[in-house]
Amino acid sequence: MFHKLAIEAVPMGDEGAACDRYDLRRLSSARELLAPSRPLSSSTSQLYGGLNYDYGIAEPASGKRLKQLPQSLKEVREISRLMGGDNVTLLTGDLGVKSTFLGMDGHSPDVLHLSTHGYYYAPDDRNLPASLKGYDDAMSLSGLYLTGGNRGFLGLEKGAGMLSAEEISHFDLHNLGLVCLASCHSGQGEVTSEGIYGLQRAFKKAGAGSIVMNLWEASDVATECFMTNFYTDLLTGSRDLRKAFRYARDQVRQKYPSPFYWAGFTMID
Repeated sequence: MFHKLAIEAVPMGDEGAACDRYDLRRLSSARELLAPSRPLSSSTSQLYGGLNYDYGIAEPASGKRLKQLPQSLKEVREISRLMGGDNVTLLTGDLGVKSTFLGMDGHSPDVLHLSTHGYYYAPDDRNLPASLKGYDDAMSLSGLYLTGGNRGFLGLEKGAGMLSAEEISHFDLHNLGLVCLASCHSGQGEVTSEGIYGLQRAFKKAGAGSIVMNLWEASDVATECFMTNFYTDLLTGSRDLRKAFRYARDQVRQKYPSPFYWAGFTMID
């Protein structure tokens, strides 16, 4: 159950929150305590954001559907500018289709940033998309929506624009030093004795290093603030992954003091 708690926000009386008193570190498994440190390179990056979820639909989808994320486009453009160089692949609008992710299998970049809708459903969830009906395992019921995701969300084409944790877990992403999931519910999943079955397990099983995610439904403006400050410090400031994470979380906290805005951001090693 601790996997789902924002322990960093626990009040510590006059000392503020737990993150003010302790340098907390989250691990996906106890074996990570014995793992050698992994230096982060940012020489190659692939960024997804500002995706067109209605891509491939003849008429714009109406009613309950995935909404476009305007702050997401601004976020990834700014991150791309900070990274600079010719080794940044920026996938926005119609470009962030599922095949671009599949193409990373065995050829992953150093940094992967996904600013999009995430999902996690229980098998009996009344809001379960038609594409996911019949599944009962957490790895199939959690994942990310990419370009064209409304085709899958609305049941127009089974699984279209949807990337499940189960699929990701079978990829070879060992070159990924950092995965940033700027997505709602990206830190959720089924709690087991082996950790959370969901996106974090998927990327870890695929060989990724550190994962930044959110425990609940994130605010668009808070996410943009966090991610921009995170990459700014990582690329031009401390150049240290954990220091950059704490710096970005503190910047959000100063601007939006409620734990709802800042405490959901977590880093898993």
